[in-house]
Amino acid sequence: MKKLLGCLAAAALFLPAVAIADVIEDPLHGSVCSGVGTGCVDTDNGSFAPLTSANWGFDISPGPATGNLTLVFGVPTNEINPTLFNLPGLNDNGGGVGTSVFSRTSFYNVTSPNLSTFLSLGSFSPTDNFSNLSVGTSTVDPGFNGNYLVFTATISGITLDHQGSTTLTNDFTFGSNLPDGTFITGLFNETSPDMKNVGTAASGHLVATPFAAVPGPVAGAGLPGLIAGIGMLWALARRRRIFAFNL
Repeated sequence: MKKLLGCLAAAALFLPAVAIADVIEDPLHGSVCSGVGTGCVDTDNGSFAPLTSANWGFDISPGPATGNLTLVFGVPTNEINPTLFNLPGLNDNGGGVGTSVFSRTSFYNVTSPNLSTFLSLGSFSPTDNFSNLSVGTSTVDPGFNGNYLVFTATISGITLDHQGSTTLTNDFTFGSNLPDGTFITGLFNETSPDMKNVGTAASGHLVATPFAAVPGPVAGAGLPGLIAGIGMLWALARRRRIFAFNL
């Protein structure tokens, strides 16, 4: 027996070391919905989550979970007049949610600390920082000058659904489109089932992208329009012939 144990111990010395990665629990992920709380999907492309629809929200892994959610909006200052700009009205499934300007003088940029520290909200995991928040903005907005005007809105007692859910108990919508390149991220004080401060996955930040424009109908298009157009040309030609004859 002693010989067997000795052989096993010796063999273990030659086994390759297994790296154990740190696991970050409960990250938030941006989700985009095709309707009010329905048709929801995580649009994470590996770098950021494009916001290409009016309805959006955050889910969590594992979920569901309840707590207080602080939504943070970073608006690129090259897209706005920072002195005058305000976010459009924000709704939570039909209920009004107010937004407040965090600062109009101290902008969030590469010299700023991580986002939760910048907002004096404490420590969250994973950490939101300028580097991962600005990836999507730089992609969508080539003129991005490296500065954001930051807004926050806190919703208490909110439920976030499990990541990958196609329905969201709480989703949000703005009264009008956000400036291109605006990031939306979430900082979640989870109260149930655990007591944690949960940030958003680095590639799970929502970034406002230009909505696809749907071309409107062309007046007079189709067969009736073609017939009408031919009739107008014939009438014009006939009028010209009559005018020339009278001369």
